[in-house]
Amino acid sequence: MMEHHAVLRKVADIHSFEPSDNPEGVSRFVDRISQFGIADARALIAAANRTPTGTDVVQEIIVITGFITVEAQQALLKIIEEPPNTTRFLFVVPNSLQLLPTLLSRFAVASTDSEQVGLCSIDSFQSFKEASVGDRIAQIEVMSKNKDNDWQNNIKCGLIEHLNSSTGTYSKLQLESLQYVASTLLTRGASNKMLLEELALTL
Repeated sequence: MMEHHAVLRKVADIHSFEPSDNPEGVSRFVDRISQFGIADARALIAAANRTPTGTDVVQEIIVITGFITVEAQQALLKIIEEPPNTTRFLFVVPNSLQLLPTLLSRFAVASTDSEQVGLCSIDSFQSFKEASVGDRIAQIEVMSKNKDNDWQNNIKCGLIEHLNSSTGTYSKLQLESLQYVASTLLTRGASNKMLLEELALTL
């Protein structure tokens, strides 16, 4: 069982993540949700406030998700900071997902799996950010045509770092859009060109 009441674990592939064996005396609930929204946050809060059957039982709520909306993150702040004594949380998210600093500070962050996002240059992102919207779109056309995955990875890397330090400069809608691009770009089945175009228009 987790020692801290709320643990955040970042992994390279959420789809292959499997919780460890269920410890004795723990009532475990596992939710796999592709995009965790406000309705999911409200359901989690209601579940957290239900007292498990048995005086010595602790309930462990495990959420495995690829994306958490800004609205949902804000709704989780209080329950993650001050959960009932009988409830523990484990959130499993992709390495690329960036949480609001206010929510992140309430978690104990577990060691993460390695992935390529940490091994890149942010210079491409800085140039992209400083360019006009028209120039950004032109860059995307060239890089997409050339299938330049290294450039796209550098854009993703720079965006993640940018979000770590600049969340306060965007509206809620803009921040949600940027977080979605950061978490989805270069993932299986993603339309990378469309995501980059959304990024170009949002920055």
